[in-house]
Amino acid sequence: MIINFKLLEFNKKIIHDVYISNLLPKLSPQQLEALRLAFENGYYEFPKKTNLDKLARLMKIKKATYQEHLKRAESKIIPFIIGQKFT
Repeated sequence: MIINFKLLEFNKKIIHDVYISNLLPKLSPQQLEALRLAFENGYYEFPKKTNLDKLARLMKIKKATYQEHLKRAESKIIPFIIGQKFT
């Protein structure tokens, strides 16, 4: 993808709210799918609209395996979002 732009001004500023997906931690395909399913099915809403059992069935894996994928994805994403170092 090529993006054309014209630089109008150059200033030195600290920016706190820039989102660039390539800077996010890398997730495995299973972690990304687990996170996507959780989000799309209302797992992060209040009250929750689904549970881990249902999400695991959607992904066609055991609940413990689904939970592990989701937990690993969250442990990579959350520290990044709140500004902490991640491993």
